[in-house]
Amino acid sequence: MLRSSYYEDGILEIVVLGPMGSEEKSVSSSTKRIGQAIDELLKEDEIKSFLEHTKTKPQPVKVPENWMDAEIVNGIMGHVDTADLVIVNITPFDGIKGNPSPNVFYEIGLLHALGIPSICLAQKDTSIPFYVRTNRVLEVASFDIEVIKDALRSSFIKFLNPNDFTNFTDNRITQFYGGLPIVDISAAVGLATGYYENFLSRLIKKNGFLFRNNDKAERVIVVRPGNVMTDIELDKRKLEKTLTENGYKLTKKVTLENVDDPFRNINVDIVGNIVIDIPTTFYTLKRSPRMLALRDRLEGPGRMHPHPQRDLALLQLSERLLDRVQHILQYHIRKDAGDVYQELVDFTTIEQLPQLLKKYGAKPDS
Repeated sequence: MLRSSYYEDGILEIVVLGPMGSEEKSVSSSTKRIGQAIDELLKEDEIKSFLEHTKTKPQPVKVPENWMDAEIVNGIMGHVDTADLVIVNITPFDGIKGNPSPNVFYEIGLLHALGIPSICLAQKDTSIPFYVRTNRVLEVASFDIEVIKDALRSSFIKFLNPNDFTNFTDNRITQFYGGLPIVDISAAVGLATGYYENFLSRLIKKNGFLFRNNDKAERVIVVRPGNVMTDIELDKRKLEKTLTENGYKLTKKVTLENVDDPFRNINVDIVGNIVIDIPTTFYTLKRSPRMLALRDRLEGPGRMHPHPQRDLALLQLSERLLDRVQHILQYHIRKDAGDVYQELVDFTTIEQLPQLLKKYGAKPDS
């Protein structure tokens, strides 16, 4: 669910960043060879097996010199914004001795702030600044393609293995903010926090609604939208149809009582004894600054017509924003450990909901 799962959209996008030439028109030959090495790694049997297992199609590796944007900055920002993994070459430009490129470290700051998985690569004896010194920096003796492949192979296997949970977004910023990138302390945080405080925590708190109404409901499943660009009513119909096709009945507006204050009762939808909630507030993410900015960049003349590249980019960002909301909800639940029943909450999709209901013993036609 969380997009440490690169394969959620079925596409793997890898970007390579590195120092630019004096005229800002070319990348170093070492950066180009990193791109070539990654292309070859993706064809190796073990790595291919992960991609086949997750039904993921790798896209051509993106290296700045191949981008045709009129302004290179827009190209870099645009590709980084939807990348699943970014490889950063922090070695100085070919033939130039000294510290790594300041531009590259500006880009690393962007990756860290957005919480985008990244790996840094550097030639031995490169001066590595403090802020990335303790992070994932792989050193190579040379930029021969086989040397680069040997350096990256283990990290690629960890990243692509769906059963490996190595955190490729860990950095000084996320460490400071308790595991959250800067993007998480913005719109998605407020939305998730409001939903948690006003609804979810009231259910799962010790002595809360689930505890006091366990004859009606024993746990809660939060169902995330497939895409925040869709309409809540359409997803509600899809939810009911999916439940019906699997033999389940959704009972709407069941009242869970607050015995201390009857005016603060809560109405929920239930299957059997499980609260099912598809949060209306999640759909407001379509108005989030990142989503609006991406739409402005991608939409032009004929904006109402189908546009595969635009629609895919919006879908990817939608997934990422939903991942942020879920991450923050889980963050709040962990922070409230001891005050809430963490084990009584699950997150799922509409498609996966019937399987989860079955896991918890909800009987069809209940």
